[in-house]
Amino acid sequence: MQLLRLVVTVSFTDVPVAGS
Repeated sequence: MQLLRLVVTVSFTDVPVAGS
């Protein structure tokens, strides 16, 4: 479960960062 949360966090953070 922790791994999934990590992936979601990284993906969610990678979206705005890449957009900026």
